[in-house]
Amino acid sequence: MTAQGIRICAVRQFPFDTHLKREVDALLDAGHVVDVVCMSRPGEARRERRGRLTVWRMPIGHRRAGALRYVVEHASFVAAAALTVAALHLRRRFEVVQVNSPPDSVVLSALVPKLAGTPVLLDLVECTPEFFSTRFGAELNHPLARVLMAVEQGAIRFADHAITGTRQMRERFVGRGADAGRIDVVLNASDERHFAPAPDLARPARADGEFTLICNG
Repeated sequence: MTAQGIRICAVRQFPFDTHLKREVDALLDAGHVVDVVCMSRPGEARRERRGRLTVWRMPIGHRRAGALRYVVEHASFVAAAALTVAALHLRRRFEVVQVNSPPDSVVLSALVPKLAGTPVLLDLVECTPEFFSTRFGAELNHPLARVLMAVEQGAIRFADHAITGTRQMRERFVGRGADAGRIDVVLNASDERHFAPAPDLARPARADGEFTLICNG
């Protein structure tokens, strides 16, 4: 732990994406030490160190294929991530573990720190049953969608607290049985440092009558 911050582990099954990067950048800006555990892309180093950030990439890559491949991929990642998080926790003693969905069951990778008393935060990036329904054209009463609903609710109960990106998503989780007091809404926000306006856009009006609309969505 540093004098200013704490040591945090962030777990995301898919490779280090924009959503997780934004969260990690905010944690680093606040002075925390962050370890990220995620899948790997071809050519990426298994371990990468950048200041107070260390990225641990599992030797498992994401490949679009059938349902069986997805199940094997997910199970392999959860097992590898759980072992990695456990080993790191024994060495580093994380003070918070954040797990980003989907899938919701990746929260099991935080089992050892959870048993040791470390708080687990679940970031519900997607409504997984609805994601499944849209992706495969299935109804929400499909048996697999119902299984995903049960996994979702179990993951929320496993975590000490959960966050999600919109009020509508929170209402979905609560409507399926989650405790409303265990889920907060944290709106997705862009990093304004990456969206500095060009000099000609900073003026109140354009001479040609055109305007530029930027939507955070």
